[in-house]
Amino acid sequence: MWQRGVLIVVCGLAVLGCAQRQTASPEEGLVVAPDIEARRAQFVVQELSADVSHLSQGDREALRHLVQAAGAIDEIFRVQAWSGNSGLASEVDSYTGANAQAVTDYYRIMYGPWDRLLHFEPFLGSDDGGIRGLARSPPGRA
Repeated sequence: MWQRGVLIVVCGLAVLGCAQRQTASPEEGLVVAPDIEARRAQFVVQELSADVSHLSQGDREALRHLVQAAGAIDEIFRVQAWSGNSGLASEVDSYTGANAQAVTDYYRIMYGPWDRLLHFEPFLGSDDGGIRGLARSPPGRA
């Protein structure tokens, strides 16, 4: 009888030991690189436009479809860059700390929490010192 109790305790400990590490809670918030404003300032907002008045109606329709396709390809790239983007993106969008707009913009520009211009150095983290349990660089990068 006591063997069954020991077996249950051992199994319980094994299950607890295999549980995934919890990520930081939302109250802990994001830790942002102190130079996020300077990093964001490297990029200038530029509106792209073109005179399409000379295009036929069919060509304008084709152009509209090409722009829609570009949006779909952008989303595919976002997932390919890092599969956790959609989850962290909502947290970044709701970030209200210092330089919130720069954080949101830079996350969108870099397609994730790693700075592509600084050898994939993370610019976002959490109070526990990691990026929500992520490696120092994206998967596939050394």
